[in-house]
Amino acid sequence: MSRPAGLLSRGYRCLLRLYPATFRAEFAAEMDDVFGEAVADATQRGRGALVRLCLRELCAWPGAVGRQWTCTLWARFGGRKGAIMDGGPFAPEPLPSRAEAPGPVPRHYTLLAALALLVPGLALAAWFLPGSWRQTLVLGSYLYVLLGLLAGWVRGFPTWSCLHVGYSLLFALWLSVVSSPGLELLGHTFGANEVWGWRAWLGLAVVALLALLLTRSLRPLARLFAGAWRDPTRLSLVVYGTLPLVIWVLFDEVHDPYRSSFEIVIAFLLAAGAVAYVRSETTGQRILSLLAGLTVSWIVSTVGLAAYWNGPRVPGHAPFHWFDSVVPMVLAWAVVAAILLAPASLSLLQQRARPHRTA
Repeated sequence: MSRPAGLLSRGYRCLLRLYPATFRAEFAAEMDDVFGEAVADATQRGRGALVRLCLRELCAWPGAVGRQWTCTLWARFGGRKGAIMDGGPFAPEPLPSRAEAPGPVPRHYTLLAALALLVPGLALAAWFLPGSWRQTLVLGSYLYVLLGLLAGWVRGFPTWSCLHVGYSLLFALWLSVVSSPGLELLGHTFGANEVWGWRAWLGLAVVALLALLLTRSLRPLARLFAGAWRDPTRLSLVVYGTLPLVIWVLFDEVHDPYRSSFEIVIAFLLAAGAVAYVRSETTGQRILSLLAGLTVSWIVSTVGLAAYWNGPRVPGHAPFHWFDSVVPMVLAWAVVAAILLAPASLSLLQQRARPHRTA
């Protein structure tokens, strides 16, 4: 064996040590032999083939190690008897395959997927109401999302719960930099310029604590990551769940009640996209459902913003040209669409790398 081949083999054995012990005991020797044969073959074909082999293995290695550790931790901490996750009314749904849906979609799944976007979307559309009503509706809708997140957690994160994951995380992040002057919460009254800060994350912390107490297991979290690994479009659904808040921010400087009419329509359009996703059977259909929901909602938002800023609706401001609103919205759509489609690209890369992977 040549010196470069020997160095590569020793380096590969070091990487194998980062796999779980049970996995190493069963497969490490075989993987080492396969890699040695691949190195010998690449050495004969030239330096370029050897470099390509190393790059391919390095790209595939983090995912392979993460997958094996996920399976190991799931088996170790997820199988406790007596936990809610073992069955009964909280039995989790089957993990998805890469290409096909796990089976017929229950009707309540489509309803829950629609409500995950309608409840916060319509609550944000009612921003024109007086301060107390507005705060009650917005925080109440967030409470609904948190309860949905809790229910999804104890059920092993079924498909519809991914929408709750995305919205709850982005809303907490947004709320942490927002002030609510005069709001009384748990005996504390917010000052004029006092932001929520760490208090914005208390809801998520309570949900996590309750979920761990109810399930007495880390298995639901393992199912969340395993489901995203098997069907990366679930990550797209997490991003899609943030769109009610994202589009509401786009209308930030638009006066009420003009903005509310558009936001109500957009809430139903986004919900339709989520329902189409849940009922889709293939990866392509799921991606197209989310992309269609995003695009149609973005078109409605663009029309509303262009009409508002181009017309005599803003007191004290000269009308803008519609082009000034359309171009930034198109660019913003491209960015959001790229983030939405990124998991699909990850899925394609996984499928291409699988036949060649040895680690």
